[in-house]
This record gives sequence, structure tokens and C-alpha cells, in this order.
Amino acid sequence: MVVTVAGSDPSGGAGAQAVLRVFAEHGLYGTAVLTALTVQDSRGVQRVEPVAGDLVGEQLRAVLGEGGVLAMKTGMLASAAAVDAVADAVERHESSISLVVDPVMLSSSGHPLLDEAGIELLRSRLRPLACLITPNLDEAAVLLDRPRIEPGAAADAARALVDAGWAGVVVTGGHAPGQVVVDHVCLAAADREIDSFTLESPRLDTADSHGTGCLFSAAVCAALARGNDLRAALQHARRCIDHGLTRSRPGAWGAGSVWLDREPD
Repeated sequence: MVVTVAGSDPSGGAGAQAVLRVFAEHGLYGTAVLTALTVQDSRGVQRVEPVAGDLVGEQLRAVLGEGGVLAMKTGMLASAAAVDAVADAVERHESSISLVVDPVMLSSSGHPLLDEAGIELLRSRLRPLACLITPNLDEAAVLLDRPRIEPGAAADAARALVDAGWAGVVVTGGHAPGQVVVDHVCLAAADREIDSFTLESPRLDTADSHGTGCLFSAAVCAALARGNDLRAALQHARRCIDHGLTRSRPGAWGAGSVWLDREPD
């Protein structure tokens, strides 16, 4: 079983609906804990109504109480109370759940999706629990309390986030200019060494890119649940997104021709 903790996207391009589709296409049983109802489409977010933090917590307890959860992915958490609820839930099951954090803070149209208190709790409570965080350049700047991070400094930002205590970081490059999309990865090892590498692919000319960050982290989460290590999961997720963008239509984001070999335990 895998869990997404995210907002609802009625368009299906991102949020819980899209993540559940990715989980299913990886042969996994997906469950969803909703943190917000939204009004959005492929052009942007128009309205957000957060779910009460105690209700987020009750949903998590109901899902995790079933047992057998292999991995969890967070997306838009929408409130500090929801971040707390996730941290409480993972702490109770920390040894058995791989947590992937997609730190959704702003929509692509500029709509705020997490308040300052929630951002601080990402740093203080989710940081020690997560195996990976997947910020874009703007989100990395917020996490590092910087006004801006230039594309050329993405690798340094990934390293700075690991130095700040995140176990694994990928600063995604989809919003950066250029003909090649470059994701910068830093993974902390047990001996305090850092494994740094990039994931690269040609930029594809398509208007159907709504939800790519959400779906990238979902594919990582699915690959972890199927028994892959973090490096392999990241490489797989990059292939999934490239495959979906090449097909350039809604619903094309799953594993498709890049199925993983390993099965969930």
C-alpha cells in the first residue's frame, strides 16, 4: 500500500487524483488523504479550501491503521496543522515508511498553497523523517530562506539542503531555461559522504506539463515501494515524466513502457 497526502485537483492533472493514477500504473494499491479542496485547471489554481488539521490526522490514522504501508508522498499540505498531522503519523510508523516530500508552496500561477508556519514545520518536523524532498528552484529558495536561486546555483542549493539536514534532495529543473532539463540530486550516505549527480533529458515542446513536479515525486514514491533504492527510483521517475511528456496528453504520466522490474514486498 502507498499513500498520497495532498489536495484534490478536479482537473486530474495534479494532486491526489493524478498521484493515485501513477500508483495504479505501477501496480500498487494507492490510498489518498486529502488536505484541501481546490478549484483549478491546467492554467492555474483559483481557490483553495484547506481541510481541518484534525480531519487530516484522522484520515491518516484510518489509512495507516490498515497496516502494510510501504511509502508515502506529500504534496500540497495547505496548513501547518496538516504538516503536524503528517509528522505525527510518520513518527508512529517511521521505521517502515519511506517518506517523499514534494514541498508545494506556490501554484505555478502564484497562488500561495502553504503558510509560513507550515513552511517552518516542513523544516523542523518533516526534515528528519523524509528520505527525499523534491523542490523546484523557487521552493528551494524558500526552504533555504533565500530571496532567489539562479539556475546555475541549483547544484549548490541541493548540497545546502542536505547540509541543512535533508537526507536526500533533488532540485528539479523544469522551470529553468534551456534546451536540456537538469535535475540536481544530492543524497546523504551513512558515512557522511554525499552522492551528487544529475538527471538530464531534452526539453520537450508541449503545453501539457501541468502537474509534472507532483507526478515526478509520485513515481519516485512508487519505485521506492516496489523495492528500488533512491538513485534507481529517481532515474525511473525521470523516465516516467519524459515518457508522459512525449505522449503529450492527459493521463499519459504512468510507467507505460518503463515498468520497474521489482515487485513490492
